[in-house]
Amino acid sequence: PVEHIHFEGIAFMHSTWMRPSELGYVPLQAGMYLLDAYKLPIDGTPLKANLENQAWIGRQPAAVQLSGVAHTSFERCRFQHLGASGLDYVMASCNDRIEGCIFNDIAGSGIVVGKFSDPGFETHLPYQPKDERELSRQMQIRNNWVYDCANEYWGCVGIIAGYVQNVCVAHNEVCELPYSGISIGWGWIRSANCMKDNQMIANDVHHFGRHNYSCGGLYTLSAQTGTLIAENYVHDIYHPDYVHDKTQGHYIYLDEASSWMTIRDNWCSEAKFGQNQPGLNHWENNGPQVDDSIKAKAGIQEHWQHIKIMPL
Repeated sequence: PVEHIHFEGIAFMHSTWMRPSELGYVPLQAGMYLLDAYKLPIDGTPLKANLENQAWIGRQPAAVQLSGVAHTSFERCRFQHLGASGLDYVMASCNDRIEGCIFNDIAGSGIVVGKFSDPGFETHLPYQPKDERELSRQMQIRNNWVYDCANEYWGCVGIIAGYVQNVCVAHNEVCELPYSGISIGWGWIRSANCMKDNQMIANDVHHFGRHNYSCGGLYTLSAQTGTLIAENYVHDIYHPDYVHDKTQGHYIYLDEASSWMTIRDNWCSEAKFGQNQPGLNHWENNGPQVDDSIKAKAGIQEHWQHIKIMPL
């Protein structure tokens, strides 16, 4: 791998993405777009008895993309005015860090990490590589300000990670989004896969769900052994009049087959939590009754607060 490269104080701006104009864009979820799809003549596959379709996806490009790297870092950088995603650790990354950066006015997702489904791999199949070096692992995403992302592609997310291990998303402020705030997981699967030991801790997530529901300020998919969602401050969901189901905006949403997680001590404006065919999870002390000290400690830490007054 390429190792030990540090990016600091760099502004990445004014990238574009022409595929939607030239070939069209049919989104599946989180900016991953359909290359091919069809309805099954009879519902069900060996791994998912109620599955109705098969789908193959492409991935939005990013202004900055990395693969096959280790010990890289982005610090005090700006990702602004971009035509697809901002920063993408596509695959095969280890011990990397994104800290003190600003992501705003981005058409797609702000930060993207890890494998999702390769173009030739049906997206509902579990991903379990023979060589775990293909994965994005042991990454720190901390003290970033992520706002006004997904302003063209409304299904995208502030921070999203796919098939990853030991990814820690902590002390970020994520806001002004059309859909979900922070998302970890992919595949809609309860069966064994490579995801485990991920963390969403002490983030301040607010003003999300502006256009799309079936969303969560904090959102997960599939089985992820040892994943922890704790001490976050999630508040101020939007209430658009035109969403298909007004009950489907959640502060925390464990979407299909989310399993083997601990969700504790998250301060949310309401105890409005979603679960879709979940496995075994441990919920403890979440909602507006959580101690206000959780709110005070969440979000960008004091040492990094200066990024919110940096000239844009």
